[in-house]
Amino acid sequence: MATYRSVPGPGTYHSLTVGLVIAAVIAAVGLMPRLVNFRPFDEQVITLQIEREDSAQCEKFGFALGSSQNITCKADLGALRQGHEDLLIAHSWR
Repeated sequence: MATYRSVPGPGTYHSLTVGLVIAAVIAAVGLMPRLVNFRPFDEQVITLQIEREDSAQCEKFGFALGSSQNITCKADLGALRQGHEDLLIAHSWR
C-alpha cells in the first residue's frame, strides 16, 4: 500500500515568509533604541581611565597618591585637557 505525503500549497510558503518578515520587523523595532544610543565606550569607563592616567602621571611627577599635591596635579591636568578641548572647538576641529 502506497503512502502519500501532503504537499504544502503555495499559501504555506507565503504565510511563512510573512511571519518571518513580521518577526524581523518586531526584532528591529525592539533593538532600535539600543542601536540609536549605542556608544562603544561607556562614559564611566572613560572617566575611570582618565582618572587612572592622571594619577599615574602625577605620581610620575613625584606627588604621592592621595596627597594634596597629587589632587592639585590631577585638577591641573583636567583644566589643561579642558583648555585643549575648548581650543579645538573654537577652531571647529571637533
